[in-house]
Amino acid sequence: MPIRTVKPAEDRKKEIIGAAGRLFQTKGYVNTTVEDVIRETGIAKGTFYYHFPSKETLLCSVLETRLDELERNVVQIAGHSEWNAEQKLQETLKAIFASGEADRQKNGAGEYGIDPIVHVKLTRMFHQKLEPSLVRIVEQGTQEGAFHVPYPREVTVLLLHGITAYVQDHLSMPDDQVLFRQMMSVIDYVLKSTLHINNHPGNPPIGPY
Repeated sequence: MPIRTVKPAEDRKKEIIGAAGRLFQTKGYVNTTVEDVIRETGIAKGTFYYHFPSKETLLCSVLETRLDELERNVVQIAGHSEWNAEQKLQETLKAIFASGEADRQKNGAGEYGIDPIVHVKLTRMFHQKLEPSLVRIVEQGTQEGAFHVPYPREVTVLLLHGITAYVQDHLSMPDDQVLFRQMMSVIDYVLKSTLHINNHPGNPPIGPY
């Protein structure tokens, strides 16, 4: 009988989250079972349920980990010393959409089936992690004269919440490149109109793609 390696509880929990993330990416959330995760990590079933009461709670931890990674990426973008605010905003939106699109392609529209209360919690966490960096970018754009916003923080929060809801609704639809491009055009229009960005000829879209 193979001898299991004894690890600190926090290290073991991170190991389970990492294994689950890989399995969700390759097999999809619905097609991954608790037994798959147990086999991947080589742990006992009791160890799994000690850390995670259900597969859904494990999914939440996986998504929280990805939000942490996205937050670090956006913080780095916001702090880039050689980019202006428009470049930072575009790169931030690219990072956000790349993160969401990877999950959508692997797991399918709405396949997670997360409890509505948990979904609200994750959405709030998404906003809390990204708001500070986005506010910083909009404030920079206002100082540079590229954005014309009297209330940078309030407008940024409103944009983040509104665009998040809009994107979530559209990403639940079947894959359609025409609809996707239309969605990007709408987001680009809303950003430029709300931030009062001068749309000079030849300027690239502010939207992520």
